[in-house]
Amino acid sequence: MRFRQDDITQGEETAPLHICRSCHQPFVVPLSIVDILDADRYVIELWCANCDRCTLSAHYDEELEELDRELVNATAQIRAALEVIETVDDLIRVDRFSDALHAGHILPEDF
Repeated sequence: MRFRQDDITQGEETAPLHICRSCHQPFVVPLSIVDILDADRYVIELWCANCDRCTLSAHYDEELEELDRELVNATAQIRAALEVIETVDDLIRVDRFSDALHAGHILPEDF
């Protein structure tokens, strides 16, 4: 499907692509490249995972590369947070086991 120039929302230069124009949260991800306008300009379907807003907008390579960098950084932050949560969960389990062991709730026949 080809879009006419009038059918496409122009990319806003003031806010980064990863920030939703509606809810102002950094949860915007690209869903698909809908059309190619020029050698370095594309119509992209963007979706906000926070407010479920979906938009079509035209963007240059530089904007899309910046969005990609933001998505890589956000993914790294999520992975780091997950590691912390898993470590805390492991420590809580060890503490509970230790408490049960000291309270006599764990017997040799449990193993």
